[in-house]
Amino acid sequence: MTPKLSRYHKPTRSAKAPGEHILVYDGDCHFCSRLAEFLHRRSRVHLTLIAFSDFGEGELLATLEQNEILSSAHYITPDGSEYHGGESVTRAARLLPFGSIAGVLDLWVVSWLREVGYALVANRSSCPIQTR
Repeated sequence: MTPKLSRYHKPTRSAKAPGEHILVYDGDCHFCSRLAEFLHRRSRVHLTLIAFSDFGEGELLATLEQNEILSSAHYITPDGSEYHGGESVTRAARLLPFGSIAGVLDLWVVSWLREVGYALVANRSSCPIQTR
């Protein structure tokens, strides 16, 4: 299987704003879980973590197919903006103290490299996201 070097998906909107910061991630991937826990512990605001295995159908990520949901992490803002792939991680990282520095990775010139880096990590043979 050839690794997909970009998992970029344009931001979407939730059918209903969740009113909280949410990170949907692959709970079966050790690296993904550790990163999610790091963001959760150090966030300046409450960040709700939802593993793929605990994510049910509903108004969040409703515009995505199931395989798109399982192919990358997703960050959802309290107002219902949904970010996917590498952008979801940098948007969630903005919740950290001095997190505005992560915004550099959202700049147009750098965002392509961010997505390639995200895909390389997600395509590691030990990361279950690869097989979905």
